[in-house]
Amino acid sequence: MSTAAPRERRALPTFLRASGPAPRALWVVYAVMATLLAAYIISLMVRSAGETWPWIDGWGVAAYEIILGLLLLARGFSGAPGRAIPIVLGSAVLFWACGDIVLTAEAWGGTSVAAPSLADLFYACFYPLAYVAIVLMLRKEIKQLLPATWLDGAIAGLGAAAVCAAFTFHAVFRSVGGDAFGVAVDLVYPIGDVILLALVVGGTAILPGRRLPWLLFATACAVNGIGDTFNLLGSTAQVGVVFNGIAWPIAITLMSISVWVPPGRRELLEGAKLPGFLLPGGGALAGLVILFLGAVQHEVIQVAVALATATLVVVWVRLAVSVRGLRALTEERHRQAVTDELTGLGNRRQLTALLDAYFEELADLSTPSRGMAFLFVDLDHFKEINDSFGHSAGDELLKQLGPRLTSSLRQSDVLVRIGGDELGALLIDSDPSYATGLARRLTALLEQPFVLNGVSVRISASIGIAAAPADATDSVGLMRCADVAMYRAKLTHQSYEVYTPAIDDGGNRLALVEELRAAVEGERLVLHYQPQVDLRNGETVAAEALVRWPHPRLGLIPPLEFLPLAEEAGLMGPLTRLVLDQAAAQCATWRAAGRRIAMSVNVSSSNLLDPGFIDVVRAALRRHRVPPAALILEITETTIIRDFAACQSVIEELRGLGLGVSIDDFGSGFTSLAYLGSLPITELKLDRTFISGLSTSGREQDVKLVRATIELGHALGLVVVAEGIETLATLELLALLGCDRAQGYFTGRPVPAQEFETSATLPTLHVTSAEPVAQFPNYLRTAV
Repeated sequence: MSTAAPRERRALPTFLRASGPAPRALWVVYAVMATLLAAYIISLMVRSAGETWPWIDGWGVAAYEIILGLLLLARGFSGAPGRAIPIVLGSAVLFWACGDIVLTAEAWGGTSVAAPSLADLFYACFYPLAYVAIVLMLRKEIKQLLPATWLDGAIAGLGAAAVCAAFTFHAVFRSVGGDAFGVAVDLVYPIGDVILLALVVGGTAILPGRRLPWLLFATACAVNGIGDTFNLLGSTAQVGVVFNGIAWPIAITLMSISVWVPPGRRELLEGAKLPGFLLPGGGALAGLVILFLGAVQHEVIQVAVALATATLVVVWVRLAVSVRGLRALTEERHRQAVTDELTGLGNRRQLTALLDAYFEELADLSTPSRGMAFLFVDLDHFKEINDSFGHSAGDELLKQLGPRLTSSLRQSDVLVRIGGDELGALLIDSDPSYATGLARRLTALLEQPFVLNGVSVRISASIGIAAAPADATDSVGLMRCADVAMYRAKLTHQSYEVYTPAIDDGGNRLALVEELRAAVEGERLVLHYQPQVDLRNGETVAAEALVRWPHPRLGLIPPLEFLPLAEEAGLMGPLTRLVLDQAAAQCATWRAAGRRIAMSVNVSSSNLLDPGFIDVVRAALRRHRVPPAALILEITETTIIRDFAACQSVIEELRGLGLGVSIDDFGSGFTSLAYLGSLPITELKLDRTFISGLSTSGREQDVKLVRATIELGHALGLVVVAEGIETLATLELLALLGCDRAQGYFTGRPVPAQEFETSATLPTLHVTSAEPVAQFPNYLRTAV
């Protein structure tokens, strides 16, 4: 590893080696320098006219400049970031100091100094280095600027240069004489100052916030410019002489301090500040005034007129850029207003605008009639993905939707994201057959797997189709019709549904909410029971109570279709109270008949976090005289993950009552193992995605995963239940893997209580014979 940088820093005095804020000792040095500067100013003020002190005015000032130049270089070699600026600026100051040394030596003893002098060479070197330092400062502060901002700086700088030229160049041209080389040398200083002033004013105009280091440097350049103006005009007044003498020492003092002061913190919450308009406006006004005076009085020097002309030319360019930028900004703002930021699709605002435009045209009888269809797409199982994999996975899925679905659309079709997991497709100039065909294509595309962080997931959709003007004559009505059709498709487990007036009463979501409320209050919900079988002997040992809604028009609605409505309407409390009461009553009936099977009831997160839920459970058990051990409450893993601390407290209270607590859909979330050991549960219910396909080829990893999960549950003293059993092979394999209980269509479908056969048992499972194992693939035999 190179050690050059540490040696470089050790070469500096101790108080200059810090790479952070300037050390206190440094400010002591600057305080001493400021005191010396004040003493020098006083000496200039107390002298008589024309009196000079060569030791102070010459060697003293040169020594002062050298010290400040070295302090600038010290900042550059201190190892702190941004080394180039103080090194370049320090070099510029030292060149000027060398010029003062040469000039003092040439004039020592009253000797007349030749013009041009060797000192002019050192003085001239100051300007290009100062320009480089300014450019470096601007690049450090400004990461990216629009062309309009650069033009603002150019206007301010050129305007300032025009003013400077108008006031100072007269004196220059009156005083110059001799050979061409001497004239050129004499012109270096006013031209250098004009360019320096232009850069500083332009930089101040474009810098947002104008931080302290830049303000100090800009002030230094302004002070130096004023001093040079007094010198150029040959002022003999005492004030002019004093200011001419002190301007440069003050300027380099401010320059030296500017590289050490901290820039200050940016106000992040205020956002990026835009450059002001004052300096560019002043530059443009100055250019206009100079051109007017040049046209009226003919006394303004041509250099000033040329700079003023250039200023106004840049003003016109700036106006053209502004008009173009305003147009582009308007288009971009419109695009952002009608685009969904996450997916890049259109948003609800665009959909509303297009629908309103269509129906406005439809109302104009002079225009030809045209048809339009609207597809309302609601993604199924999207909430489960958010709960299981996190919202970032849900966002990634939505991002993948746009390119996948738009590939099946015509150029005139518009796909929008209405909000959340709802999409819409607007089909202009289409007929019902095209709309239904597109719905089938969209469904097929959505059912293809999505890869999220290396995991393959599947979703589906429910699509409602409405047409205009047949179904509605306004935007709100068309969207409502499509929403009704979509919900009807969801209720009937169809991929899509076309709106008709006949389904409106039965599929309207608001009407369904009120009907559900009435069904809960009238206790018109029913329970079906699905058996859980002991895999050791095939006997039914428990039943899961599954709520159904017998709707007068829609038939028997399963819980997955109306429980979301209950959650939205705040009906989960009374609904769960009804389910617990009916389940406890049926459990008591079976126990009175000698059938001692446990009863499992699902509870939601809103139930679990309800302060009165424990009392509801206690009251149901007491009312029907059911022992707490006969009731098992099933809680999904995602419910627990959502608010673990609160759920853990409620589970502990339930266990304190003597109830069993089961983790339902275990394995559907990522944090299961992290929390499992700290929950006082009694049962683990494997998610059906673990079970599906166990007895088919190519799923060896599934077998290993299920076996490991069963062993984990047993190690924690839990009963392990597998749901989703649909074949004998899967049932026997689970028995061989050591699973305790099984539930699924193979062991028994959910049925009303009167059809539930508690005495029915499965055939004896020959888990030790070779015959059932022989029907499995080779890898399953090995796994078993």
